[in-house]
Amino acid sequence: MSSYNDLSKYYGDFQFLKEMKTVAFEEILRMKAECKDPDFWNSQVKRGFHTETDDGRDMRVILPNGFRAVSDLLPKTESLEPKELHNLEKGVTDNLSRKEIHFVGFVGTKLDASLSRKDVVNEMIGLDNVLVTELAEIDGMLAYVSGERVKGGDYTNLVLFRDRGVAEELLKSSNHGKAVNALAPEVFSDVHIHSGVLQDGLTSSFFVLRRTIFLCFTVPPEDPRRRRVQMWRACRKESDVVKVLPRPPLPDSLLLGLGSQDGPLVKLDQCFTFDVVRLGSQHHHHLHTVVHRG
Repeated sequence: MSSYNDLSKYYGDFQFLKEMKTVAFEEILRMKAECKDPDFWNSQVKRGFHTETDDGRDMRVILPNGFRAVSDLLPKTESLEPKELHNLEKGVTDNLSRKEIHFVGFVGTKLDASLSRKDVVNEMIGLDNVLVTELAEIDGMLAYVSGERVKGGDYTNLVLFRDRGVAEELLKSSNHGKAVNALAPEVFSDVHIHSGVLQDGLTSSFFVLRRTIFLCFTVPPEDPRRRRVQMWRACRKESDVVKVLPRPPLPDSLLLGLGSQDGPLVKLDQCFTFDVVRLGSQHHHHLHTVVHRG
């Protein structure tokens, strides 16, 4: 099995994405407890605010459409006791909203400083700020979280939104296209872009993963390893370039063997992989079926 199909290799991605989600949720809870007016924090949360983890790593939380946009995802009661916050990590969410939301996690590894151009890095930072502004113009965008995986090291981005159509709107942005296609290869050695669903909203204890895009910028553009797409769930969607045939979903007991004694961190039903090899205007696809049994 290709290492691209081995999600255990990317377990650290989801450990950190879950940490980012938890930090954002706890900060939103704190704001709710400090002021009941959902519009009180709007100017601050739309610009974004910084917080730190216990070990001093930087986290930035942005609510592009304001505090009110996430208010229905918060607990039904006025506040959560410490015990309930503990239960949240255990997946016990009786007192919490379970509205399904969607996520995209961008996990990149930067090039060594000696290989990257400072002007391009600065341009990427500036473009990131422009994209944050554009997020506020997309209805259904909930939160944008950015954080350090290690102190002074690589950053990861987590975007939360109400439905898949929101992500499609973001992809229409010319600035987004420039960041991914022109600047990212000059800044990162590789990138993983995970997308899927948080079935219980902000309180979800695991990620339901649908697709991962693997970008490896250390190989030539014509190399098939440059871009690989993995579909982690069977779907019925057809297009002119690929057709994914569904099979009966696996039972819930067959979960990917990741996580801790408290349960899985990533859950999937079925795994389909197809490699996209770009040769001029032609696309060649190789479809493989892989079932993970934890």
